[in-house]
Amino acid sequence: MLQRAAQSFVIAGRAATAAAPGEAAFTAGKRLLQRIRTQLRKPARAYVSVAEFCAYTSLPEAEVAAALNRR
Repeated sequence: MLQRAAQSFVIAGRAATAAAPGEAAFTAGKRLLQRIRTQLRKPARAYVSVAEFCAYTSLPEAEVAAALNRR
């Protein structure tokens, strides 16, 4: 499920900008985090926790934590 979400970020990023593939995913990720902050009424540069990210995206927290720990 996490891989499908990451793929959709890349597709959305490429459609929105003509940037390099890695940069497009980065831009889409930034937009997603900003939408989460907006919904939670956080400042623009505030941290988003894994729990907040998972609640917004409906991804299982254990799967996201495992993916983050692999790097």
